[in-house]
Amino acid sequence: MGEMKNSFDTLVREYPSGANVQSLLAAKMFKCSPDQIAVGNGAAELIDILAQYKNEKLGLFIPTFEEYSSRFKSVTLQKLNNQNFTYDKNDIIKLAQENDGVILINPDNPSGNFIPYKDLLELINWFKANKKTFIVDESFVDFAENGLDSTLMKEEILNLYSGLIVIKSISKSYGVPGIRLGVIASSNTELISLIKKSIPVWNINSLGEFFFQIIGKYEKVYASACKQIITERNSLFDALSKNKLLTPIKSQANYILCKVSLISSKELIEILCTEYNILAKDCAEKKGFDNQPYIRLAVRDSVDNQHLIDSLLEIESKVK
Repeated sequence: MGEMKNSFDTLVREYPSGANVQSLLAAKMFKCSPDQIAVGNGAAELIDILAQYKNEKLGLFIPTFEEYSSRFKSVTLQKLNNQNFTYDKNDIIKLAQENDGVILINPDNPSGNFIPYKDLLELINWFKANKKTFIVDESFVDFAENGLDSTLMKEEILNLYSGLIVIKSISKSYGVPGIRLGVIASSNTELISLIKKSIPVWNINSLGEFFFQIIGKYEKVYASACKQIITERNSLFDALSKNKLLTPIKSQANYILCKVSLISSKELIEILCTEYNILAKDCAEKKGFDNQPYIRLAVRDSVDNQHLIDSLLEIESKVK
């Protein structure tokens, strides 16, 4: 408690009375201007508010995170027909040409498809030249190869184009879901100001503010943890590839999407839960999967991942 009190005392001295403390803290964390960023009670709150101000026709690849298609009034769903649910910068441009803009989840959820930083910069230039809206949700970007260097949520990138809007769920990447934190950033400061006015005054609590204050102390530890997740993901992918029950899809997130064979995805999910105490996501009923047998598996530490691998091998032996 002493550390928390000292941090709050420092905060009071550092920032003037009446300042938007949340935005100041988030701006410091993401290296942008306070008027370019707003803090939400999780990304979901910010997505819902943003949808109230963006009425244009926006393209969205599916399957993906369904919060956007549920909240935005005019979304064109573009189904991915390849089995790995992959797409690249050229596919994004084509989708944008048919709409007023594009919503990109990068890495995508649940496929883990990833658009590299170099391609994102080219896309920003294209969207700017064509005056299209480009909304990028990078909630899982920290888990990608060179992910910490691939964020668009920094002042020099935001300043490239006011039509670029970046959203990030801090709860997901930092593993603090109970605190409920998300941020939205853009050089369109008028839009950010509108979003701030639409957010309840006390939308996050003191623990959320305290998180922003202390996270800077743990940048090296966090970067090391992200690298460990990448190592574990690659090892898990290799192990899953050897199991006849599953066909894993290359991912740049902290989860791996797999197509299920020999049994149904529902049956596999139930066996993992009831017999091995493992929770996994059945994706068959999500938009874009058309009831095809896909499941999403989380990447955890080596002990938990090995338990998953051993369990799947045992299930495979029984199914044979």
